[in-house]
Amino acid sequence: WGPLEETTVDDLKDQFETNVYGPFRLILGVLPGMRNRGAGVIVNVSSVAGRVAAPINGLYSASKWALEALSETLKYEISHFGIRVHLIEPGGVETPFGDNRRLVGAGAGEESPYSELISQWEQAGQRLTPDGAAQPDAVAGVIVDAVENGNKFRYPATPDAEFVLTARKAMTDEQFEEAMRQQLGITW
Repeated sequence: WGPLEETTVDDLKDQFETNVYGPFRLILGVLPGMRNRGAGVIVNVSSVAGRVAAPINGLYSASKWALEALSETLKYEISHFGIRVHLIEPGGVETPFGDNRRLVGAGAGEESPYSELISQWEQAGQRLTPDGAAQPDAVAGVIVDAVENGNKFRYPATPDAEFVLTARKAMTDEQFEEAMRQQLGITW
């Protein structure tokens, strides 16, 4: 994660390798068998960041937006064969996910022209995450429900994701950006 200007094409490739190419390879591996059986369920785990971008998180969001597009395209192409596609969109989940992230570019150690924005983003994460993160079991329950009873494509999987996605639908782009800035404490 980091300001887009300070990231590299290799950083973007890493995000896409994990969040787009990995799921795509799995889909290609299972799809022929599902098509031959005339049944199957494909569940892709995206993120609220796959529908709502935020500063400092652009590479992750770009990869999740791509997964959303692949999933939606796939749904159109394979529903004819009796195969369902579901997209799970969690927000904050209490996992070690954040432990694995790394700041890329100049913000990773050198002085960055984006230092203030990076600091505001980190403070927002500390402020919003501790009590707001959902438990992994809750997200797993949403996945199980989608597989067993799935009658829709998208499943916002945490209360914060539901809130953000509902707000996004109800606001203009400008209103939503202002609301996000206020909620996150971004004065940049």
